[in-house]
Amino acid sequence: MTETIEYLDVFTPPLDHKLNVAIVHSLIGEPYLFSRHSYGEEMTWHFGVQRPYQSKRMIGKSRGTHVLSSRASGWIMKSLRPPAYVGCGSLIPSFVHLRLRVDPETNAAEGPITDFITAGARVVHAEAFPILPVMGFGLVLMFSDGASVTLAPVPEAVDVTVSVADWELRTPHGTVKVGPGLEFTYDPLVAR
Repeated sequence: MTETIEYLDVFTPPLDHKLNVAIVHSLIGEPYLFSRHSYGEEMTWHFGVQRPYQSKRMIGKSRGTHVLSSRASGWIMKSLRPPAYVGCGSLIPSFVHLRLRVDPETNAAEGPITDFITAGARVVHAEAFPILPVMGFGLVLMFSDGASVTLAPVPEAVDVTVSVADWELRTPHGTVKVGPGLEFTYDPLVAR
């Protein structure tokens, strides 16, 4: 039996607005720095100002002041130079899957994936949106060079015994953790 779920029955505008404000205020205008493969099929996108890690284990590595992590979400990057796609996750069409080549020393993605977004391209649009079939939030980022990144929760990644965010955004002010489900939390950075 198929059941129709109305958008307004599941999702209240204040939640949508608060999540978008948190993302828009954090990312609009920030320059893209680089992408890095994290573990499994997780990717991180770094924005803002490049900073060295403070940990002794991470000497020689850097991060952006704003870091978007795909966590338990599928992702797709689209470039206009030439029209090309790369991504992973079951919600992503099979023709865009690509095995990532990763530099073992820096854990950064190598090869064509690094060329999808031009370094320095600015985020011109950032929007979270509900994906009702999986009851989660997706995210789309658009860049000044015409590239885009889209994240979508992956239903089979949901493990009821472990609560992993669908995706998260770390900023100099705090972290937005989105999902699982149509929920998000904001953890402000506490000054030390």
